[in-house]
Amino acid sequence: MIIDSRNLAGQAKEVLGKPRYPSVAGVREALAAYGFAVEKVIAAVATRSQGNAARSPRVSKALQINCDFAERIRADGGVVAEGYLRDDYGPMEEKQVDVLCARAIADEAYAVRHAASPARAIVLLSKDADLIPMFSFAHDLGVPVYAAASSTVHDRRLDHWLLLGQAALCTMTGMRGMVGHGLRDRVAEFALRRWDRHYSWTVVGTVHRSGVELVRLLHSCGVQGIASLAEFGGRAPAHGSVHALYPAGIDAGEWRRELPELALVAVPPTRPSPELTTAVVIGRIGPTRAEIRLANGVIERLEIPVDNMCIGREILVHCTRRSVRLVGGLDAPTPGASPLLTPTLVEVTGIVPGTGAAKGLLPDGSTVLVRLPRNDRGGIGSRYVAMAAGSMPDGFPLVQAISSRLVP
Repeated sequence: MIIDSRNLAGQAKEVLGKPRYPSVAGVREALAAYGFAVEKVIAAVATRSQGNAARSPRVSKALQINCDFAERIRADGGVVAEGYLRDDYGPMEEKQVDVLCARAIADEAYAVRHAASPARAIVLLSKDADLIPMFSFAHDLGVPVYAAASSTVHDRRLDHWLLLGQAALCTMTGMRGMVGHGLRDRVAEFALRRWDRHYSWTVVGTVHRSGVELVRLLHSCGVQGIASLAEFGGRAPAHGSVHALYPAGIDAGEWRRELPELALVAVPPTRPSPELTTAVVIGRIGPTRAEIRLANGVIERLEIPVDNMCIGREILVHCTRRSVRLVGGLDAPTPGASPLLTPTLVEVTGIVPGTGAAKGLLPDGSTVLVRLPRNDRGGIGSRYVAMAAGSMPDGFPLVQAISSRLVP
């Protein structure tokens, strides 16, 4: 197991709402649910400074967090590969960490190939495309490398990949309480049903986007919001100060892939944001894609976290000309189902020609239809990690593969 630590922390922020590093025990437990017994954990992280970073207070703070993480990894029996942080008064940059991950892939692949390691595969916790060329080196040695991430990896031309859901990231990082799925639901509730009332929000920081300073605020329930300086008379409010503001829609974030936050205003809005509409999840059509029916009857396709896709659930979506984006759920999950679906292993027992699906057997002995990864024919005996995807018209249960074919 090789961890691109900052990349994984970024995935935690996108899915859970906060950046967090993993623990060795958490990684072992999370990957066990995917059928992997982790032999060794290597974490690449920047623990030193370079260039102007030595004089940067924000880098000093980041380095302390990184060094504490590195010590926890070592204390739990893991290995740390140490890179640098650089600060040229723009975004902080890691140096050498990608190369250290690539070097670790090469070292471990060589060890597996020459029987110096009991492992049979390498799992890389990262969705950084820069590391993909090193996969071919391991492939030439006959050692599979699985790219494991919350998104993206299944859309690349990779032989081996795993999709991580909220449950896996919570297990890896130890995050508990109101995160991810629960935060989404609270944001949806504020934006659609509680927009006509003001609430107390505490200033927790500022955000800069395209040269514009914005204020980040926090509600006592854990929901975050964004407001412009205009809502405070044009001046940045003091950190920790409390303000009465109204929910006025969704802040889509700089990269439009962050966990949604509320847009906050000082003047009461006259109606909910016109960019928000309700929808119902009608089916899973891929590892991270669902088909939904909007309130006006239009059918759309939507990116949804891999284990947050309960069929039949009412959700709130943010619609613009460019995209339709999940905000959160509006009702309880389907009766008898968890709001977070649980990964399971499935073994192919028969082929269904021309359908992209196969007959499968779950660990409890029940039979299902398995929707296979794109361009995968799924030979008999092949195993995958899968999640519930609803049922066929005749009621036969359907699951969706969220991994490539697992190593025998």
